[in-house]
Amino acid sequence: MVREWLGWCGPDTIALFCPIYQTVAVNRHFGTTTMKGMVKTSARKAGPGFKEIIGFSGHSMRVGAAQDLLCAGNDTAAIMRAGGWKSVRVLARYLEWAKHKVWA
Repeated sequence: MVREWLGWCGPDTIALFCPIYQTVAVNRHFGTTTMKGMVKTSARKAGPGFKEIIGFSGHSMRVGAAQDLLCAGNDTAAIMRAGGWKSVRVLARYLEWAKHKVWA
């Protein structure tokens, strides 16, 4: 499916996911406003109530990915590389609510 998408976008497209305008792939990354709208629209379709939807953002996926990597057993260095974090303190804020078993 990803190969089909890349074939459709063309070999010169710089972003894996890019905006589509009138059935043409636009050769740029999504902006933050576009990403926020996509996340909120998807959250609405998933069915949570309005109060939960307000808390979603494009940043929510970054937090969730870091927590998923931790729960999958990845170490701090691997998570920092994946997310581009340079500070353990910043990463710790992303991971503080992760539900994982430290001694498992």
